[in-house]
Amino acid sequence: MKLQCRLLLLCLLYVTSQIRVTSSIGTDLGECACMCSDDVMGNSPALFSAPEHGRFYESIRGVKGDLGPYGSFGPPGPPGPPGVAGTRGRTADDPFKEQSDKPHVSCLATRESGVTQSGVYELLLTGERAPFQVYCDMNTAGGGWTLVASVHENNINGKCTVGDNWSGIEGPLEPQTSSAWANVQTFGHPEGATSADYKSPAYFNTLATDIMVMQVPNDTPMSSWDSEKLLQFYSNNHFLRNYGGTLQALFGKHYPLKQLPRTDLNEGNLSPMQTAVRNTSAAVRAVVTNFHMYTYDATTYDQITDGGTDMYDDGNQVYYKIGEQPPHKIVYGRNYRDLASGVQITSYMDHPFMMLMWGANPGGTVPSFSIKVTSGTGADGAGNARSFSGSLTSSNLTCSYQAYVVSGLSDPSIGEVYFLCSNPVTWGSVVTSQLRRSAWSSTTDHLNNAVSVEGNPQNFLMGYTLLSRNNLQRNSIDSIKIEAVLRLIMQALLPLPPVADINCARFNESVIVPVHYVKGNNNVIMNKIPLSVRNQVEPGYIHLRAVDVNGDTYAMCPGVRTSACDSQSVCLVGIPHGFNSTIQQRKNCGDFAGWAGSLSEHPTATLPSKTARSLNDQKSSFLIFTR
Repeated sequence: MKLQCRLLLLCLLYVTSQIRVTSSIGTDLGECACMCSDDVMGNSPALFSAPEHGRFYESIRGVKGDLGPYGSFGPPGPPGPPGVAGTRGRTADDPFKEQSDKPHVSCLATRESGVTQSGVYELLLTGERAPFQVYCDMNTAGGGWTLVASVHENNINGKCTVGDNWSGIEGPLEPQTSSAWANVQTFGHPEGATSADYKSPAYFNTLATDIMVMQVPNDTPMSSWDSEKLLQFYSNNHFLRNYGGTLQALFGKHYPLKQLPRTDLNEGNLSPMQTAVRNTSAAVRAVVTNFHMYTYDATTYDQITDGGTDMYDDGNQVYYKIGEQPPHKIVYGRNYRDLASGVQITSYMDHPFMMLMWGANPGGTVPSFSIKVTSGTGADGAGNARSFSGSLTSSNLTCSYQAYVVSGLSDPSIGEVYFLCSNPVTWGSVVTSQLRRSAWSSTTDHLNNAVSVEGNPQNFLMGYTLLSRNNLQRNSIDSIKIEAVLRLIMQALLPLPPVADINCARFNESVIVPVHYVKGNNNVIMNKIPLSVRNQVEPGYIHLRAVDVNGDTYAMCPGVRTSACDSQSVCLVGIPHGFNSTIQQRKNCGDFAGWAGSLSEHPTATLPSKTARSLNDQKSSFLIFTR
């Protein structure tokens, strides 16, 4: 009995020293239970049984980390049991027997030999001694497709982290100018092509003319790829024969994935609208009699420090605000763009001063837009201040306005007029609210006035103009004059089409191939595209080496061609250039580029959000075949 108790004590000490928060605790306790007899344990062997992984265990688990480096191979295991017998081979008099018994140079050659079952086969290239295994699709569009690669994102929130083989972080042997898309490095295995990145020797060794893409949920076994696939499409125009017959030759020799020059966006799409409105300047001065021709300062061109006759101490500092972005101060005469929201801004120094802001807001992803003006006036607290508001309609064009007027002094009067115009017929406007005051003054000095439009508006025009009258008889500006000015502006706007979208298309620097669908269609493709870029893609293509406005390149955009200025949520594999901490923080860096969007977005399993792909898309792999 004493011996048994000593054994029990040793057992308990052993368990105490071995406990750790892993599944091995069950093994340690089990070993100890075997050392101690049931009667010594009080017939309570359950005391040492392995615990189930319950809710507490699950609650202390963190998110899945980055894939670590591959370890060294362990010793070979014992031989497994015999496999299931294969199908019976051909008879001796079969004329294809000699061809089908040895590896072929491609899946197409294997298919042409009479093999019709999709699966893993050996290929042996001409002049090579050692065969290698590939997966062959023997059924789609006549069969003979070779799986040459797969793109799998192991960490959607990581940017060029370990495991992002295609974006190059794991070390192509050549310099960074040669990515995994262009070198002869291989990685992964065909059986695990939906669980990790895969690149076969066939990618650069097996000549082909066409490409096929299959989208499959992550971790789907090979036997279920065809039944579980989300999308499948292929080309049949034999385009690869123009680029060396492989994707490696296409990216290595013809369309390298390297940094290209930025897109030149100096030409303003707002120019026709600006010209039309500016042509009303003389008529506006005629309506606002005794118009004060204020003086612009020839310094920074972002404010009026006097304007003549003490109109300002410093004034007319103009800002625009997009959604939750901080306000941006404009320089007079300079054009501004926000590519994500489709905002274009222009201004000109005339009499009156005019600032125009067009908001395309594709998909209505930005909730609000604002214009703000701050000024220190020469009134210094004296004089009068009045506010006006209203709405005018002409045909399909509606413009609402807010105005703030300072007058009643020997100084020139000041009339800040803000307006919002929409045309649902000609412009396709979606505007559910009028212009509202988001900040407003009540004195004649230290003016801080801001207006906004809310409700996720689309295809609208906001504007601001500065009216003024000279100090003769202390002239003021009333609502009659304000609305007369607005009618002149509306008359100029009414015949105009909507402002053209910012076009960042660089199709001549890409290979764009039309496709035929096996699973899916154009509507399915478009429903996968995030709202902010949906109007900048066209379904029915594979777009190779897409280029964005910054000159960054993307290897492949499956199912679409894109003219988006920012292609990170449309395409696969954003290629960084010159790895450093800044590059790795960029949104487009990684095998799935920017498919996760921002942290504030919440896509559903099946629907994308503003800039993020659906969760199902984020958790899928793209299998790439050639034939």
